[in-house]
Amino acid sequence: MNNCFDYSFIKCGTAPSGVRTLDGVFNTLSKLDLYSMFDKPQEAIDRATELAYNSMTSALLSKEGKSVNKYNQVLGQRFTDTYSTIQTYDFNAKEKQFYRLNKAHVNVNYTGTVNIKLVNELAVVELVPVTVVSGITTTIELNKDFKYVEISLNESVQGRTTYKCGMNGILLDYSVLCDYNLFICSNKDLFQVAMDYKVASILLTDGVFSGEIGQRIMQSEDYDNLKKEYEIQYELELDKLSIKESGCFECGSRIQAKSWLS
Repeated sequence: MNNCFDYSFIKCGTAPSGVRTLDGVFNTLSKLDLYSMFDKPQEAIDRATELAYNSMTSALLSKEGKSVNKYNQVLGQRFTDTYSTIQTYDFNAKEKQFYRLNKAHVNVNYTGTVNIKLVNELAVVELVPVTVVSGITTTIELNKDFKYVEISLNESVQGRTTYKCGMNGILLDYSVLCDYNLFICSNKDLFQVAMDYKVASILLTDGVFSGEIGQRIMQSEDYDNLKKEYEIQYELELDKLSIKESGCFECGSRIQAKSWLS
């Protein structure tokens, strides 16, 4: 799963550390014997957890509006004269941000193949080949996510600079995005109760369509009341939550240029 919330159906014994048991949180679930509704109970609860997490994050993003949307930027503007230095650009994201490199636009005094060199925070080097024609701008899709990355072109290639910032033959189209998973998991206790109610609600819905036992439970008063209660409590908990204060979109550049003569 892509989130940090773990649940389990425990019929006997003790749940592993960090794993939450819904029949312990909601005693009525034990009364309904939700466990018996599923052929593969743990798969059912894992699916419900993923759906609940996606539902919660989508609702939070929708509630916060534009204040937490990603923003896009192009580093550099237009190509002009030749540039004789080598440039490396360091993208160093803030704690709860990451960079998405969307596209690179390359313009050099060279015809053939050049490499865009990407070095991540673990010093892993990736070379992205680009076929270029001298003086012509070539655009390549990157679509790569990084917390930190150094970017440069071949040291042997003389590039063209840009109107703003000597970019040595490369313009970068990038986005800054928020790592909501990191923020939510760092503050897991704040989001736990909302998740409890949403996971329980989804399990109830899934369970009643899983066979004869589920159909019988759906007709009981407990089911109808529980479903309504869980959704109401989930919405109330959701109203208390916010990701606006995540620190994702604090001002200030974390991009540095390093130059030296070629």
